[in-house]
Amino acid sequence: MEIVIALVAVVIGFIIGRVLPRERPLGDLRVDRSDPTCEPYLFLELGTDVRNIMNKKHVTFRVKVIFRVMSMIGMVLGAVGTLLSNWADDRELDIAIDEKIDEKLAAREDEESEEA
Repeated sequence: MEIVIALVAVVIGFIIGRVLPRERPLGDLRVDRSDPTCEPYLFLELGTDVRNIMNKKHVTFRVKVIFRVMSMIGMVLGAVGTLLSNWADDRELDIAIDEKIDEKLAAREDEESEEA
């Protein structure tokens, strides 16, 4: 019998805790951890006017951690850009080398044809 009373008390307490109005969050506190070498950056996004907050002793914010997806995307794009730039530089160098080789071969052929 005591177990039933305890369970009923817990259920009633849970219902009262969920139904009673609680203090609503006044905005979001965003935590940006995209730079692992620095402390996290904090951004406050208010959902109400500042004057509403100044009159309160306690305020509540939703905490949202900014995922590192943006930093990962930036890193991947940077790596792809570097690879493409290096590839383009290599192609330019290959073309310049081919031109120099063609010039030397043409000069050698001219020398051989003059000697003959």
